[in-house]
Amino acid sequence: MKVEKARVLQEFTEDDLQAKVLEEERQKRTFLAVSKDWLIAYKSSKAHDTYRKAELVIERDLQPALAQIDMGEIKTSDILDP
Repeated sequence: MKVEKARVLQEFTEDDLQAKVLEEERQKRTFLAVSKDWLIAYKSSKAHDTYRKAELVIERDLQPALAQIDMGEIKTSDILDP
């Protein structure tokens, strides 16, 4: 009985770990994560005012609506107002 409980506990732990890894990978592909990385890269090549305008549009207009959507799944209809 103890062996069976230990095996079930181990499987549960492995499943939890796999789910956590999958969730972390999913989070890396979200609009929020990608847009943050893009802003960091964009900042080094643009004037302060140009960067600030892009940052405002992304953080104020796009991130609230798209934050948790996978970049590969974003559609035009997700971005444009109806």
